[in-house]
Amino acid sequence: MQALTFNEIWNNYNGRFFDTETMKFWNSRIYGTCTYSKDKNLYYFVTSEKAVMSDRLYTVRAYNKKENSIVTISDFSAFKYKYQAVNHMNKLLGM
Repeated sequence: MQALTFNEIWNNYNGRFFDTETMKFWNSRIYGTCTYSKDKNLYYFVTSEKAVMSDRLYTVRAYNKKENSIVTISDFSAFKYKYQAVNHMNKLLGM
């Protein structure tokens, strides 16, 4: 299993996903210090977003190294608890 740190992703990714403005708008957080891939192409991680008047909810996402893009793997805000999103991500990775 291959790992990348978020710094490595941020240094390569050219989109707006990690912009301060975008993160503030969605009240986003990123969990973990590195992401993992089975095929050295999709690097999985968990984010959370908190809308006004709503609970913080969790999403499994991945950095697609080949296409230099962020993709949503689970449904957006699919998990009520972080551990549920992490468990889902680990299942996808075969961990």
